[in-house]
Amino acid sequence: MWSKIKRFFFTGNIKDKLSELSNDINYKIGNSKHEIIEEVGEIKKALRKQGLFVEMFKEEILERLSEKEFTERKEDIERFIDLSDAFFHLQATLTDNLPLQQTWLEVMAIVRQKIDSLLETVGLSIVCQTEVEFNPSLHNAVERLSQDTSPLLVERVIQPGYFYKQKLIRPAKVVVR
Repeated sequence: MWSKIKRFFFTGNIKDKLSELSNDINYKIGNSKHEIIEEVGEIKKALRKQGLFVEMFKEEILERLSEKEFTERKEDIERFIDLSDAFFHLQATLTDNLPLQQTWLEVMAIVRQKIDSLLETVGLSIVCQTEVEFNPSLHNAVERLSQDTSPLLVERVIQPGYFYKQKLIRPAKVVVR
């Protein structure tokens, strides 16, 4: 009896059939893995595109909110700019036309720092540096002192420029050399 069972299970046909079945299963598993890897790759691409879309959407929303906030606060911002401009022109007039004592220069530097920190609290920053390289995206040259072709430097600021939350709202009017 055992010999019949043994012959039934261990004949060449069943061994071949089991081997074929095993190979077929391995082939299908291998193909499934390849297909799954391809699908995962496509899903990653779609997620990257979605991530880029979401990032662009987020930037657009933030820009719109910033513009809306700017228009809502425009009067207040203009008052701060007027204050800063007035002190800038006072400081320029006094330092250009009068021989000032060192103490007065220090006092004016302290007041300028206080005004700058006040501007920062509302999201403004001033562009009024001299002896820096001329940058057309920050400066508007109203006069050129030399015809030299070397890199232009800001010689004097006639009217300061301003940023509102890293966005230029007014370029500085400058004299370059």
